[in-house]
Amino acid sequence: MIIYEEGSELNFGKFDEINCFHIEKSDLHNRLSFKNIKTVEFILFRPEKNVLNFVEAKRTFPDVNNLEDVAKNIENITSKFRDSFQLSNAIWLGKHDCANELPANYNSFYAKERVFNLVLVVKYAHSKDLRFIKEKLKKELNKDICIWKFKVYVMNESKAKERQLVLSK
Repeated sequence: MIIYEEGSELNFGKFDEINCFHIEKSDLHNRLSFKNIKTVEFILFRPEKNVLNFVEAKRTFPDVNNLEDVAKNIENITSKFRDSFQLSNAIWLGKHDCANELPANYNSFYAKERVFNLVLVVKYAHSKDLRFIKEKLKKELNKDICIWKFKVYVMNESKAKERQLVLSK
């Protein structure tokens, strides 16, 4: 499975379809979006690593010196992570009828000892800005990280390629 994310102009993949849920393009998300529920691009289960990745993508990020724009972007991204995590858990618990659009392995996404990663890929982010963005996200998500033991990753296109999230052109 390859996911082209138009806003960031990135090709994510190739992923095994049974382990990837393109939540942003799901009918369920479309039905709930009028309630201002935002989602990440997709959820990727990597069974070999015991990891469930919630992946959000951006083409750019505001200049780190523009604190007002940074704060708005961080708020938007954290909303997407939170809403996606809550919605995916609600699906897993059977609160929404959408079995026909879930990947075959969805029941394996949640298990004891599972590692949850919040992954932000900013295509054109400078390496020097990645740590700043990550620290801002971690600060905003502090309670969520404490409760759920999330790990937060922020990377640019080249780092995402190294992690086998983004395809080379």
